[in-house]
Amino acid sequence: MPSREVYKTRLGASNMGQALKIQSDLQMEASWFLDLQSKECYIYDYFHDSEPDLCKGLSPASDSLKTKIDAKYIVTQYPTLSKDQVEYHLMFKPSQENPLSYYESSLGKYGSEFPIGLYVDVPDNKGVYRKWLICARDYEQQFVKYSILPCNYYFKWIYEYQKYEMWGVARIQSSYNSGIWQDFKITSMENQNKIWLPMNNISENLYYNQRIIISAPIPKPITWEITKVENTHPFGINKLSVAQTKFNPNTDYVNLETGEMYADYYKNNIPLDEDDTVLTINSKEKTIKVGGSSRKITSSTENPSWSFLIDGVDATSLLDIYSEDNNISITFLGDETYIGKILTVICNQTTLSLEIVSL
Repeated sequence: MPSREVYKTRLGASNMGQALKIQSDLQMEASWFLDLQSKECYIYDYFHDSEPDLCKGLSPASDSLKTKIDAKYIVTQYPTLSKDQVEYHLMFKPSQENPLSYYESSLGKYGSEFPIGLYVDVPDNKGVYRKWLICARDYEQQFVKYSILPCNYYFKWIYEYQKYEMWGVARIQSSYNSGIWQDFKITSMENQNKIWLPMNNISENLYYNQRIIISAPIPKPITWEITKVENTHPFGINKLSVAQTKFNPNTDYVNLETGEMYADYYKNNIPLDEDDTVLTINSKEKTIKVGGSSRKITSSTENPSWSFLIDGVDATSLLDIYSEDNNISITFLGDETYIGKILTVICNQTTLSLEIVSL
């Protein structure tokens, strides 16, 4: 058993170490604004942002929803073309406490600790603010730092018939394959990527097999399917792995004028504007059988103009069509090779998708 003198020595050393830490903290705060890395930043969550559609050129000082916080922006490494987006560090004053009263109720319920899962607006050397995502904590004994990544993609998806958008981080997953996997029966794309989003009651609904478009705005954008979900390393960040799938013009929506791109848009019955055409069908199931009974479709407009597509190709010759006023009845005459495909019914630019199933 150690002697009393040994205990006294240890206690004195502990007190001395604590005193030195306090002194270092005081020196850090006293010289804070003399450091070129010191920045006037603004911190907030997804729901406290008056500029939700912007990623750079932000005006956080005039945004009453965002909270000012002093931080140091630290570059620890530099990006190269041979690696993924490198991380940067953010450090707060040693005396800094959580200034957001809503954090525990919105993000703390996921097990996260302040400030993981929050956005932070950081100015560059010209004073232009950009949106970053706080992703991890570095558990140093002296001055705690947080890993941050620049938000680089405005993710858009559909869940339960509603459209959602959220800034996050699109990350490259290293891959040494050709991007195509093939066996004796099928060929599929093998390219993979990652998505990092702040965890909240919107992003938590992104789950396995959901499709999402992540692409430059082009007529046939790159479409992905969620293959892996990770939300515990760390808590507060929803990390998703996605695998590339084929763009489907019958179910996916692209508007190059507005920049909107949603996967499975036409499968989710998105609510329309009052002036839009509404199509109704005489069945709860949006299917049509090969050689089966007809489907009756009604348009809300008079003198409707109809067209029909399968894989982007006119499918009128595959249908028996009877029309009367603003109603049509269609029977699919194609064979079983069409099972699983989507028949797209278009009326005045409004689309209804029917899955082709067996009799």
